[in-house]
Amino acid sequence: MANVAIYYRLTKSEDTGQVIQFINEEIHKFDDQHLIKGVFVDDHKDRTQLNELVNQPLHEIDKLFINEEIDDEFDWKLLNELAKTEGFTIHLLSE
Repeated sequence: MANVAIYYRLTKSEDTGQVIQFINEEIHKFDDQHLIKGVFVDDHKDRTQLNELVNQPLHEIDKLFINEEIDDEFDWKLLNELAKTEGFTIHLLSE
């Protein structure tokens, strides 16, 4: 069973309610071989939930699902380096 986390950063025009519905639909697409360890949603240009995510025991997750490549270069590099050191892979929710 793969342990997964989800990180979603809203765009300027996205509504939180619609995003939550989208995430719920995506979660239902996961098979029984995925155990969700956390869902983290940040507003546009916010990083509070990203900070929460990186402070989790990331060695316990196998996959991190994100809605899109993070446009903030520091945050994107941070997630990629954590993936290498903690042993998880990064996937787009739409994959």
